[in-house]
Amino acid sequence: MEKLEFLWVGDWKSEQSLTLGENRSFSFGDGFFESMRFFSDGTNVLWPFHWDRLSRTITALKYPWPNDLTQDRFLALIQSRFPKNWTTDIRVKIVFFRIGEGRYTPENTRLAFFLSIEPCLQPWIQSISKISVSESVFLFRNPFSWIKTTSALVYVMANLERHERGMDDLILSNESGFAVEGCYSSISWKSDGCLYFPTRTLGGFDSCHRRYLEKYWNDRGLEFKEVSLKTEKVLDADWICFGGATGIRVWKKPEVPFPVAEFGLYPPIKSEI
Repeated sequence: MEKLEFLWVGDWKSEQSLTLGENRSFSFGDGFFESMRFFSDGTNVLWPFHWDRLSRTITALKYPWPNDLTQDRFLALIQSRFPKNWTTDIRVKIVFFRIGEGRYTPENTRLAFFLSIEPCLQPWIQSISKISVSESVFLFRNPFSWIKTTSALVYVMANLERHERGMDDLILSNESGFAVEGCYSSISWKSDGCLYFPTRTLGGFDSCHRRYLEKYWNDRGLEFKEVSLKTEKVLDADWICFGGATGIRVWKKPEVPFPVAEFGLYPPIKSEI
């Protein structure tokens, strides 16, 4: 299966019908995105959380959105572009942006989005061994830091550092040294028998995976807490989960068993973990 790309501006259009200068995401970072994983049977367990975040983002950024494009209709719209008879999981990324006139102030703008579809071959659950704290990137809270905007330079630089240091992932801190998230995912961890997430007000993005995991743990009576904890202390945990919309990556101490109870929501654990 090859990568597929589509453009929607009120209807499906040719990619050549839109000039780069019309794309306000390119010119001003006036865009946001959702990345999702659909299983080979067509399901996506995180879809309701993606739609919820998408809806809240549309409102927060004051994007024009067609009233008739409801949750079900939008899902059907993107599914209409899926390849026929696909047999592997697929990664779906939708980049929303405004097109139209204006400089910093958008004038007479319309909604558009790029849709890309490609195979997603990595397992839902992966085991990692090399993690550390970012030394060059810090996160700062702002009214829109919870949104996955296309102004993602901080995460680009964090992953450059990760690559240069040969790490599987890095924990990003805020300006006070409190752990917030991974290079491109939310984090959770277990320490002294307790489950933890970072406090939401520290400045990280609003993770669909985290919301799904919170619901899963709540439904099964697994208690967890939100805390503001220095990043070095988080590294003392029994295990740390770096979770995203396309899967999770788990670091753990050698003597600690894999947290099956906490992550039993996923497909059968692979033998390589």
